[in-house]
Parts: sequence; structure tokens; C-alpha cells
Amino acid sequence: MHGPADYRTWLERYADYYDTDADREAGYRDYLANHADVTAAIDAKPSP
Repeated sequence: MHGPADYRTWLERYADYYDTDADREAGYRDYLANHADVTAAIDAKPSP
């Protein structure tokens, strides 16, 4: 689960790449979506 602490950690690492708070929020939403996609792909991989 992602919460305020996760957002603060993400901001500490990536905030300088964005010009505005709106851009940072959009970047974090993209991060969450991408993280969910990658996690789903890994979880769907059959085990040997």
C-alpha cells in the first residue's frame, strides 16, 4: 500500500525533476501506475 510516507520518500528522490507541484503529483501517479504494472507482470510469471 502506498501512503503519505511513500509520497514523501518519492518526493525526496525525484521532486527536483519537476517544475510544479502539479507535475510532481502527476509524476507520482505515473510511478504508482508503472509500479502496479511491473508488479502484476512479475506476479503473473509462472514459477519453474
